[in-house]
Amino acid sequence: MANNYARRRCRSCTEHPQRLVPKPLRDPGVEGVPRDAAHRKRPVASLGELLDAGIAAGQIRPDVTAEDVMTAMNAVWTIAAEGEQWAAQALRIVRLLMDGLRFGALTDGSA
Repeated sequence: MANNYARRRCRSCTEHPQRLVPKPLRDPGVEGVPRDAAHRKRPVASLGELLDAGIAAGQIRPDVTAEDVMTAMNAVWTIAAEGEQWAAQALRIVRLLMDGLRFGALTDGSA
């Protein structure tokens, strides 16, 4: 069931790439938008909670941090292609990322 959710979410993001990055972060010219570490704390903390749950379930490798995933996702945000080419490349990169997160994970649910 989690895999189906991930597939739907990934498809949704590739069809609507603007959903991946909030407008203030997509548009570096926006005045008054904080660009410091404090601005990243909330999404990184949320991602960390998701990773912790995946690690506890044995579905995500235990040596990955939220910062690692955020850094890897930069590849999706910087794709130069547009339209269907963008969607296809983004999907490949997200799949690669997800495969990497699962590689070496426990599969029996024990942590």
